[in-house]
Amino acid sequence: RTEHPTQKSLGLCGYIVKTLSNEGDLVLDCFSGSGSIPIAAFRLKRNFIGIEKDVGFWRDSVKRLEVYQNQGELF
Repeated sequence: RTEHPTQKSLGLCGYIVKTLSNEGDLVLDCFSGSGSIPIAAFRLKRNFIGIEKDVGFWRDSVKRLEVYQNQGELF
């Protein structure tokens, strides 16, 4: 499967999540796609709900999020 056609960078998503929420807040992404917003929310200690209608993109985003959840902080 190819990457999501409109995947956003984690840097941009992190900036958006950090600017518009606080630690512990709930972030809702109704068009989760590749999962960049949920990953940014996880990294910034926010709770999150991601919704995606395409099952393939949803599976890919879950796998991608699991990688981030299973790796520790590097610095």
